[in-house]
Amino acid sequence: SPTSYTFMATGPKTLYAWAKDGSGSISLPVNRQIMYDPAAPTITFLSAIFITDTTALIQWHTSKAAKGSLYYGTVTPSVTIIENDYAVSHAITITGLNANTDYQVKVTASDATGRGPIESGIITFRTRQIADTTPPIIIQGPMALGISDNSARIVWSTDEPSSSSVTFNGGGASGSIDDPSLALFHQVVLTGLKPSTQYTFTASSTDRFGNGPVSSQAKSFTTRSAPDITPPRFISGPNALFIGDKRALIAWTTDEQSDSLVEYGKLPGTLDSAVAASDLNTTHSVQLSNLDANTTYYYRVKSRDAAGNEAVSAPVKEFTTKQQPVIVPLVLTRKPAIDYRSRSKARITWLTNKPADTKVLIGTDVNNMTEYTLMNPGTSHVMMLSGLLPKTAYIVFYSSTDLDGQTVSGYLGAASAQAPAINGVKRVYAVVADPAPPVAFTTYEFEDDIAPVITSGPTVTSTSDTTATVQWATNEISDSNVSCIPNGQVIPLTFGDISQTVSHTLILSGLTASTSYTCQATSADPLGNTQTSGSFNVITTATPDLTSPTISAGPTVILNGNGQATVTLTTDKAASSTLKYGLTGATLNDLITGLTTGTDHTLNLANLTPGSVYSYKLELTDPTGNPTESQVLSLSLKFGDCDNSATVNISEVQNAISMFLGLKQGAICVDYDAAGNVSISKVQKAINSFLGL
Repeated sequence: SPTSYTFMATGPKTLYAWAKDGSGSISLPVNRQIMYDPAAPTITFLSAIFITDTTALIQWHTSKAAKGSLYYGTVTPSVTIIENDYAVSHAITITGLNANTDYQVKVTASDATGRGPIESGIITFRTRQIADTTPPIIIQGPMALGISDNSARIVWSTDEPSSSSVTFNGGGASGSIDDPSLALFHQVVLTGLKPSTQYTFTASSTDRFGNGPVSSQAKSFTTRSAPDITPPRFISGPNALFIGDKRALIAWTTDEQSDSLVEYGKLPGTLDSAVAASDLNTTHSVQLSNLDANTTYYYRVKSRDAAGNEAVSAPVKEFTTKQQPVIVPLVLTRKPAIDYRSRSKARITWLTNKPADTKVLIGTDVNNMTEYTLMNPGTSHVMMLSGLLPKTAYIVFYSSTDLDGQTVSGYLGAASAQAPAINGVKRVYAVVADPAPPVAFTTYEFEDDIAPVITSGPTVTSTSDTTATVQWATNEISDSNVSCIPNGQVIPLTFGDISQTVSHTLILSGLTASTSYTCQATSADPLGNTQTSGSFNVITTATPDLTSPTISAGPTVILNGNGQATVTLTTDKAASSTLKYGLTGATLNDLITGLTTGTDHTLNLANLTPGSVYSYKLELTDPTGNPTESQVLSLSLKFGDCDNSATVNISEVQNAISMFLGLKQGAICVDYDAAGNVSISKVQKAINSFLGL
């Protein structure tokens, strides 16, 4: 409730997908095209997590729907567990293990046509000494999203796999919905609700050992007065990113939470293959795998909201895979940092230049580390660490591995590191030695009971006849919620996002034209401390907004060394941002997108070639879909080019010499590898740039 079904086909077929909710209602079938794929699956991101004294959760990804076997044992992986279903994301819990014992694990995979089996490498883990008696912790939410006149979706997340349960009451009725399946991200759909009615709900979760239930604070929402008939709106994209010889990532954003579907093929009129994700999000990314090299593919995307309204992108777009494998080095574009801590929790974040998994090890010493893993690859890495001891110093090891098997990792706060142990068992992370890793942070003695402070806003940064964008900032990470009451009415409309951040942006969709709304913004930190803003007004326009966003400040180029650069800019209204770049203005074949919609934009580029000049242009789209495009600009990594003019003049040569002599502070335009020194060879490179050599 709801129940999802997965179907497998070995030739060109039409896939009909539907869902049955707890009341027995059947939603209308939707066509999903899939295509036979002759390539064998590949295995990535094999991990052992949530390890106890007798169990361990083994998870991995395959490049296509596949099934196989899991093998484990204390000497060699010999005990076999066979998968029953085809899937891309795999998870099997091993039970009946011995406490404080080393185990080895490997997996195999074959597709529906029998291609395979492909075998993974072997990983090692050690079970814990004592049983798990700790209940799960709710680390995000709960929050009511996708609210319609007769339904609502309750979402929250926990720090370990656990069950989902929601009790609710309102409109003279009460009830509960339970889902015993174990998950980190929880969503329970309440159906059969009454329009214009306030409901109170509580979410709870229990782990696989019966610890719990842990219950949230009671929260409330009000159903809408009329059905939602407005489909999602595309805010950015779709765009094809990280294109290789065999894969590409299709990414886009929508103004409301919706599912993800990419239809693609080799002819613009025959999109006979598809990949889908059922989770409802505003930020969408779907990985296409097993593509043919040096081949043009055509694609479009579809997104359906909780009410079943579907948006289809247009026109059909295209991309061309690389002719040969090109493995782009995986690098950090923002270093890991602790951006939140309390008596019992802490959060670490970092960015990479390409999608990779997220892995964190934390402990009081290198021989007893607890592992947290998020398998779904992305460029933004966020991990909440829970169940910590008060007033305790912790060391933290971070790691991200991409689809090519490359890893960036290290101890937080250290220039280098050695692979730590997980309960005494060494793991391989391809890092160098550092026998004494530094303390990453110390938890507080007392629990945080102070609500977040709204430091700026809320500000309405864009409006149209049906949408508005609200932005605000808080002094600590917290979720985002906006409640609005139309003029002359009492039923509020609510919008939210359980992701925790200090810079908040919410797009309010499905509004009525020429209407004034009285709104308030609310943010709750990871411990539930809540702050609500004062009232502010949102006034929709009478007609659709046809004004494109403009750049009000910037763009500014900041060189970071080692072939990395950051482009920042500000727009006059909320918008999404995309940057296309290349070595000449005529071939801007590479592309990156901003992580959020807003007025302040930061785009991080990596793997640029020092000594080169790049051309780039910016593409901006507001929440109504109005686009704008900048002129082609230059981003110079020429040695010594400190003014980003794409040439080096005699004064810049003198600057380089002064940096070498210590008469002027060193700058990245000369110290291009960010090594912290300006050598004579670096000065020579600046002179060569001046001479055109």
